[in-house]
Amino acid sequence: MKPIGQLIKKARTNADKTQQWLAKKIGVTQGAIYQFEQAETLQIATVEKIAKALKIPLCELLECHHD
Repeated sequence: MKPIGQLIKKARTNADKTQQWLAKKIGVTQGAIYQFEQAETLQIATVEKIAKALKIPLCELLECHHD
């Protein structure tokens, strides 16, 4: 399982969005987005906001696997 930060950065870049754009969208600073993208773990509420802003399923950031 990849650290959450790597998954957030990948999703953001795949959506062709900047850290600044994402920061504004979820109401934090660009520095906070940088920190999130370096993180091993994050609070679920933060991950939910990011997923919603990027218009992706939460499971994409949490690496949910359904068998």
